[in-house]
Amino acid sequence: MFFQMFGLIFGQVFTLFLLVACGFLLGKLKVLGDEAARAIAVICLYVAMPCAIALSFYNTALAPRAEIISVLRELLFCFIAYSVAHFIMILSARALFQKAPKDKNNVMRLAAVYTNCGFFSLPVIAALSDSHRGTLYVGVYLAVFNLLYWTHGIKLLNPEVKINAKRLFLNPGMIGVLAGLGFMGIALTGLSLSAITTHTVGATVFRAVEYLSAINTPLPMLLIGYYLSKTNFVAALKDGFAHFTVIIRMVVFPTLFLFAFYAVGMRGLMLIASVCVLGAPVSSSTSMLTERYGQNTNFTVQVISVSMILSLFTLPLLLTVAQIL
Repeated sequence: MFFQMFGLIFGQVFTLFLLVACGFLLGKLKVLGDEAARAIAVICLYVAMPCAIALSFYNTALAPRAEIISVLRELLFCFIAYSVAHFIMILSARALFQKAPKDKNNVMRLAAVYTNCGFFSLPVIAALSDSHRGTLYVGVYLAVFNLLYWTHGIKLLNPEVKINAKRLFLNPGMIGVLAGLGFMGIALTGLSLSAITTHTVGATVFRAVEYLSAINTPLPMLLIGYYLSKTNFVAALKDGFAHFTVIIRMVVFPTLFLFAFYAVGMRGLMLIASVCVLGAPVSSSTSMLTERYGQNTNFTVQVISVSMILSLFTLPLLLTVAQIL
């Protein structure tokens, strides 16, 4: 049963990696360049991802009132669990990497804690489940991620930088979640959301959102492949500190929280989605952040690349265990 399920999940994840391979090939052939990659990233970040999250909340808001309240309780539970998990990872990373070289220490701590939960996890969970509920859990994780990444993450790289409060709550991921919660709030008042979207204007807008959310799977995968095409894999595979960081990020933390979340009552799709975000590779935006604040960008790219390669094997394994539990 284990190997059969592992094979099924591996096949689904491998399908996404074929999209990554396509992006890698486009990068190597110089068909896709830096300017085009930046444009794709903007489309994914500011359009496709918020639409996918908001659409999942909308579909949930069509359910009966009792089910909506139940889902909101689940999301609150996830928010608390993910927040606690992040704080544990932050403290653990600080202790684990305290003897690392100064030019790598902060990068290792940042990479170990923050995953590619937007560009990577959303497409993966969409491929693994026909239910929109999984996207809701990823959306909640994104909310926690954004609150901490743009505060703790930035302060880690540059303690003197001032935190932009607007960025915390007006970033694309948070906007998608807040819009989705708005849909649920409307539904709880007794108003019919389906009546709005079946109206001519509402239906037109709704179809546009559906189309935009649909590109949230292929485009991020192509983008990840392009970034990998710019990587020096020989150097990445030789760096022991990169390996250590990736093992903590891809194996230790997700395995720990897989069983911790199971122990506190997570089951089914909630547990699978939680493992999907915690077992994702290092956040791709980490390289941009380290470059902006004068940290070791080459090492950052190496860590991201190694984590992406390893995820092809570790993520299906973790998801299989979560599925069996």
